[in-house]
Amino acid sequence: FPPLVRDLAFVVNEKMLYADIMELISAHHEYLKNVEVFDVYQGENIKEGFKSIAFRIKMQDENATLTDEIVDVQMKSVRDNLQKTFEGIALRG
Repeated sequence: FPPLVRDLAFVVNEKMLYADIMELISAHHEYLKNVEVFDVYQGENIKEGFKSIAFRIKMQDENATLTDEIVDVQMKSVRDNLQKTFEGIALRG
């Protein structure tokens, strides 16, 4: 069954490690197959002392085709868990 891929970018304190975020993303989602960082950015439109980290998240069900609705619920869960766990983390729009 085909995977669905979503990208999420967060603005975080520049001292935050991407590995900590990846660990939390990976720990709570049943359809998750892969998480990778594809961009880290500091500069224009990012407040000094912060950075943007973008993740590519691949999800797949071995037994059925995932729907956008299922993946949307999973992505909301990822965002909510990160915002509860890491103070000051913000979704970059």
